Parts: sequence; structure tokens; C-alpha cells
Amino acid sequence: QAELPEYYEPGKEVETFSSPEELADKADFYLRREDERKKIARLGYEKTKAMHTYDHRIAEMIRRIHGTL
Repeated sequence: QAELPEYYEPGKEVETFSSPEELADKADFYLRREDERKKIARLGYEKTKAMHTYDHRIAEMIRRIHGTL
């Protein structure tokens, strides 16, 4: 979870929690707000498709390897 904010914006593209109580509160919040839940899911999915596929990861590894040669 520590690196997650490097890739996704918490509260916008993904949701996080740091305690069982916070998880329960957020689960209750999003179960009552379907539109908000769907919005975060959609934005996270779009970000994943745009920036975090295997193709993106492999291209990044190749760039890093070539940068060290």
C-alpha cells in the first residue's frame, strides 16, 4: 500500500484504509453511494488500462535496462 499513491490517486481512482474500523466506515459509505463507488471503479480501471498493463511494465523495464547499459 505504501507505493499505491505513486500509481493511483486515493479517494479518486482507488480507495484505501488503515484500520478495520476505517474499512467498515468506507464500506458502509460506498455501499450507500453507488454512484461514487462506480466512479472510483471506472477511474481506476481507466488508469490501469492507460498506464499499468503488462505492455507498459515491459516497456518500462526495457527503458530502465537500456538506461543502465
